[in-house]
Amino acid sequence: MSLYDTRLTAFGSSYSYAEDPLMARISTPFTTAFTRYLQEDLQFVTDLTYILSGGEAHKNWNWSSGFPHGSFGYPETLEDLASAIRRDPHLRIFTAMGTYDLVCPPESIRYGLAHMDLSREIAEKVLEFRQYPGGHMMYLDEENLKEMHGDLKMFYEKVLNPSEGSASVK
Repeated sequence: MSLYDTRLTAFGSSYSYAEDPLMARISTPFTTAFTRYLQEDLQFVTDLTYILSGGEAHKNWNWSSGFPHGSFGYPETLEDLASAIRRDPHLRIFTAMGTYDLVCPPESIRYGLAHMDLSREIAEKVLEFRQYPGGHMMYLDEENLKEMHGDLKMFYEKVLNPSEGSASVK
């Protein structure tokens, strides 16, 4: 089963990132499209190899944030996000989540954001949640992409025109 989209499965008795059913489907097309974008649209040419993700990227990742867990920590951004929200009362956060995502499960995201060092009043004012019937990259589904586009359009309109309403937790 894919950790990125639990609706996808593959043969085998153990999990391997390299064989994740979603990653196996998208790695080559995403890498090709991004490399083309860099070279043709941005005119950025390099001899370096683009690494979409996986073992090499994981090995070289800066794991210094978060609390120690085994030989390294884990990425933890909630303290920094709460600090940024406290410093900037105009900051608004849109969080998109995929129902079938085990990498960033929606309930884990909601729990983490709900337990930031913020008053409930501030959290309700600045945080907006949307959950879509998809995986980690819920926008790969065209219907989800259209719905997210509409949700983001409304979110940006509220942020740019605050007199017409504020963001809300849903």
